[in-house]
Amino acid sequence: IEAQDRALLQTLSKDIDPRVRFYLGRLVWRFFDKWPEFIWNTLERWIAEIPSNNGSPGVLRGTLQNGWFWPLWKSDEKRATTLIRRLRHEVASLKKDDLRQMVGDWLGILWFRKEQEWCHALLQEDIKALPENIDELEGAEYTALELIMPRNAGTTSDEDQRKRALAFLIELISHSHSILTTSQEEVNALPPEKRPKELPPWVRQLANLVH
Repeated sequence: IEAQDRALLQTLSKDIDPRVRFYLGRLVWRFFDKWPEFIWNTLERWIAEIPSNNGSPGVLRGTLQNGWFWPLWKSDEKRATTLIRRLRHEVASLKKDDLRQMVGDWLGILWFRKEQEWCHALLQEDIKALPENIDELEGAEYTALELIMPRNAGTTSDEDQRKRALAFLIELISHSHSILTTSQEEVNALPPEKRPKELPPWVRQLANLVH
């Protein structure tokens, strides 16, 4: 990549208009083989900027598509681990968001497929923190059911991968059921006139997660 083209890409990656960065993000993977450090630095900066409310979540939704994480993982496993951990930390501040589900999806893939214990630990933290981390767990649940243990399609998952996915689902369902039961008991203990007319959104979301 010519020096002037590198300078242009750097400028575009820092443009104040998130639409410019969004379109760059959709194309940025084309440069990974020729200039990987630009991809690393750009993603790390955009992730760090999530709390600044400058449009970075929307930009990242366009960038982090399909198997985006694998080139990073294969290039530098340690740096990729740091990046996904930082992404998990930053998106936690967002309300219900598909970026949070995507993080959970990748944590599930790395635990079920690659047996990364740190991912297992984070998923267990998310289960214990319910209902705060429902979005992340929705992503991991989808991976377990649709990628590792699909009902109506063949799978390349081996027995150990399916065992890890099944153990995760059992733990998730068990803990979710306990939380929902406790919530219902608390509602039933209220006088009829003080009982909420509608279920809180998190109760409906959690119920949908485990049914």
